[in-house]
Amino acid sequence: MVLEPLPGGKPGERRIRPEEWPDPAFVDVGVRGDLSELAQVTFTDVADHADALEDVKFIDAVSQVMNRRMATDPRVVVMGEDVHRLSGGTNGATKGLKDAYPDRVLRHPDLRERLHGPGRRIGARRTVPPRSWSSCTPTSCGP
Repeated sequence: MVLEPLPGGKPGERRIRPEEWPDPAFVDVGVRGDLSELAQVTFTDVADHADALEDVKFIDAVSQVMNRRMATDPRVVVMGEDVHRLSGGTNGATKGLKDAYPDRVLRHPDLRERLHGPGRRIGARRTVPPRSWSSCTPTSCGP
């Protein structure tokens, strides 16, 4: 079991067992680059950020990033069971994308791991799994 009762917590409150957390020494294993692609990027913090900042719900930020990526990369295809309805899927991450990219936001049965094969067959595009499907993440990392 990965979870255990939280020591000193309320009844029913749980935590991930300490031995289940990854070893911090493992953080760079499998890293394919040296981050040199970020050498020219300027990083700012709230104190020195030049533009206006606004509070945004996380799911709205996800939706905005998805929209920006789809606008700049025609290979990106979003596929899933409810991505095309319910005001942007069950969580709203694809809000507005079906109207903006009707041929690239596709309803697809709940196939989990097999979801990305069909996406690649329609033009070797980049398929985006719903964020709640951790089982899809490895299959979406390919070329």
